[in-house]
Amino acid sequence: MKVTVLVAVYNTEKYLHKSLDSLLAQTYTDLEILCVDDGSSDGSLEILHEYAERDKRIQVFHLNENKGPAVARNTAISHSTGDLVAFLDSDDWLSPTSIAQTVEVFQRHPETDCVLMRLVKVQADGTEKEYTMDAHFPMTGKEAFERSLNWRIHGVYMVRGDIQRRIPYDDTCRSYSDDNTTRLHYLSARQVDLSPGTYFYRQHPQSISHVSDISQFDFLKANEHMQQLLTELGVEPRLLDMHEEVRWRNLIACYLFYFQHRTHFSPADRQYALGQMRHAWQQIETKNLPRSLRSKFGHIPTPWWWLFRVEEEIYFSLRRLFSTNTGAR
Repeated sequence: MKVTVLVAVYNTEKYLHKSLDSLLAQTYTDLEILCVDDGSSDGSLEILHEYAERDKRIQVFHLNENKGPAVARNTAISHSTGDLVAFLDSDDWLSPTSIAQTVEVFQRHPETDCVLMRLVKVQADGTEKEYTMDAHFPMTGKEAFERSLNWRIHGVYMVRGDIQRRIPYDDTCRSYSDDNTTRLHYLSARQVDLSPGTYFYRQHPQSISHVSDISQFDFLKANEHMQQLLTELGVEPRLLDMHEEVRWRNLIACYLFYFQHRTHFSPADRQYALGQMRHAWQQIETKNLPRSLRSKFGHIPTPWWWLFRVEEEIYFSLRRLFSTNTGAR
């Protein structure tokens, strides 16, 4: 079984050698390594070409401007021929047997369509911590989808090539819409299993998920698009309601982010953030939320936008006050 590995690269020359070296060190050798430079301004593209000259399994593609990881990965997918597809972010790396162990799961279980890897988070100081999942494997694709809604399982996996090419990465937003793709892959799978192969996920302040800027509100746009996709797929109402709860909780989380960081936003950014949140507030079917959530202060649906804002301001002000008082003791 040929394995295609998608590597989206953007200004990661500091980490790229380790990432690519981990691929070339794999004990499983039937690989197709598709690297897409996403308009890097550092030496990343030169490094990619150096590795491509060393190993014919590496192919390099280049985007003239930075378009985000979803577009970069989709560029690679359009050239892919693998029976199985995985991704490796260009600042992460794999254990030498990771791909072999993951492929072995597919070979043992022909009904399996997605296989998660063991995920280890690596902090800037080198500290490692494994991602603990609240799940038992194998599970159905629908079960995996449900657990991915609140990330009781993570989203680092290998998937059959026909599913990956049928459902490419959601490029609705530059950030966060890849969560949609993960969930749709799980939902499309007959069975989802787990491999002992290890993926090392580097966490550092410059990654998209750690930058405190206006892109955080892409969560809301990505969530809205996911709800549209699920509706178009005709999934059962229970799953739609579960995702609607995710949208509501993410709206509250985005308001917290706005509450904490708005003093650092420009007037235009504050207006943009409020506009995105108001749009989400208008779109979410709050009548379908669990009763326990609808009666929880800070999460209570309100008939007017101004009243929603008052509720959130009071809720987060009280949380800040309580946290300050508790810390002072």
